[in-house]
Amino acid sequence: MEKILSHLAENMQKNCPESILAEKVYASCIQEGREISIVAVTKKTSRRLIGLLWLCLLWLCLVFSPGVACSQAIQIGSVDFASCRINGIKDSVLCGRLTVFEDNIARKGRRIPLNIVVLPAAKPGNRKEATFILMGGPGQAATDEAPFFATAFQPIQAGQDIVLIDQRGTGNSHPLKLQPGPQALQDFFTDGFLDDERIRRNYEAFQRTHCLACYTTRNFVIDLEDIRQAMGYEKINLYGASYGTRVALAYMTEHPATVRTATFKGVVPADLVIPESFAHDSQRSLELLLAHCEKDSLYKARYPNFRKELAAVLQRLEKTPATVELTNPATGKMEQARLGKDIVAFYLRLMLMVPALQRQLPALVRQAHEGNYNPLAQLIVALRQSNARLYDALFLCVVCMEDYPYWKEAPATDPTFLGDYWLNRIENACAVWNPGKRKAWRYPNTHISIPTLLISGQYDPATPPVYGEQVKRLLPNSRHVVVENASHSFDNMRGCVETIVCDFIRKGNLQSVDVSCVENIAFPFPD
Repeated sequence: MEKILSHLAENMQKNCPESILAEKVYASCIQEGREISIVAVTKKTSRRLIGLLWLCLLWLCLVFSPGVACSQAIQIGSVDFASCRINGIKDSVLCGRLTVFEDNIARKGRRIPLNIVVLPAAKPGNRKEATFILMGGPGQAATDEAPFFATAFQPIQAGQDIVLIDQRGTGNSHPLKLQPGPQALQDFFTDGFLDDERIRRNYEAFQRTHCLACYTTRNFVIDLEDIRQAMGYEKINLYGASYGTRVALAYMTEHPATVRTATFKGVVPADLVIPESFAHDSQRSLELLLAHCEKDSLYKARYPNFRKELAAVLQRLEKTPATVELTNPATGKMEQARLGKDIVAFYLRLMLMVPALQRQLPALVRQAHEGNYNPLAQLIVALRQSNARLYDALFLCVVCMEDYPYWKEAPATDPTFLGDYWLNRIENACAVWNPGKRKAWRYPNTHISIPTLLISGQYDPATPPVYGEQVKRLLPNSRHVVVENASHSFDNMRGCVETIVCDFIRKGNLQSVDVSCVENIAFPFPD
């Protein structure tokens, strides 16, 4: 479908002499929440050609993409959008693109598209202010999360646009994703960052199509400002999640006068070096979970030996990987694979980020301790499939340029379940991705007076509350809310934290925001 529409657009542009091109005609096709193509040609050409274009687009959408919405342009500032539908959102939204220089620091050379989805304000007359969503990873495409924000941030949308931008290198913004994905079942339990040949092949291929040094936080900050100016917003509210808070801090440093409020959920300090603290922070999270399970009567009754069983499982897998037999999602066939300690530790950290998965962990560990590793392996496969939404080559562009060159020699520490695994996998991949350890600009710690709401989950293995406290000291007009029974994800925070965020963004006042609901968030019950 995409190739057909792109080919059609190319033919139209070839057949329309530049001298007769003027006013824009715009069409978009959306399917399953993903933008398939946006075709833009210019008009003041014959009615026949325009009619042919629209007829072809309509036919293609109906034949190849049932349920796809195609419509004419709507402008916000100087950016063209089309009304479109995204799965999971009841009302239509706006889909569009802004073309920018790939090397937007030098402002020359190749141009790339930035994919934008706008959840339009219920009162579209107010286009002076908007909320910009900055997702984590690095490597998450913001537009993938449009259904979540359309629900959670509905009170904000009542009065202003919510703007989701696929960071360059993600989604439909000149994406960067390592290929191929998992094929054999064993691939789901093998770390692609440790596959030297795969990393090298991808690096060489992307070198031909991308300026890999142009996909850093600094480049994204420039994109954000270009989009804000092009769309005509005088002020924006920033909502950053995890790595998105690093982006938000950088933008606030560069453009403090344009930011009305900032909300950081899962705070990343400007001087945090990924992944130096991963092992320590993940062990802290695990210890909190184990301590809770040993004190809580419900957990203690059901899983009295959780700590010992987990230690035994990890020791056993380190010595001898387990054999599992599952259906390979890529082929639909039953296959065998080997499950080792490192990959279990990697996904254990991810499980600690999500209370719903924390709740399952004691049961999964008990089954594994009894010799049945299949349930644990099935969850790992599901998490690996979910992780496929992360644009991992963009992750490498950011981390290999902004973090890897700044690593300090790690001091000796107490043993952790992750050990040096994250350091080893990043060093292996970055040795190919950034062999000269070229350093990208890292934004310094800066005192900023913008009203800022900081939110941390006590059990968070990625961005623990101590990071929120570090950043709070640099933001004199800030408030730090620690949710005692939550972690990194929004899971277990729904019904409370989004209300706090929406209230703050609407009012712009930290003191008047009621945060008492966090005291009613309970620890997840065990399965």
